[in-house]
Amino acid sequence: MQGKSNSRQRVIPDYEFENKKKRVQFTLKLIEGHLHINIARIGSMYPYAKVIFANEVWKSDPSQIGGTKPKWNQIYSFSLSNQEHYKSQYTTSL
Repeated sequence: MQGKSNSRQRVIPDYEFENKKKRVQFTLKLIEGHLHINIARIGSMYPYAKVIFANEVWKSDPSQIGGTKPKWNQIYSFSLSNQEHYKSQYTTSL
């Protein structure tokens, strides 16, 4: 006896696929830094910040104030899918 096959097919709307691909937004606000050593021999140093989050790298503009207490007031947003969110790491450096 041959089994009865179910030939029904379900149409999956596009919005169901979009719901599974939710993006997570991570917003970084870079305000200021406090550096302990001034490495500029002559003049001022103009440091920048470099942030590595998951697979994305962001580099800020050099601080216009410079010196050992730089200020930026810059905002940057990283976006991740749900799968990337659980595997994410971040690294910062000045």
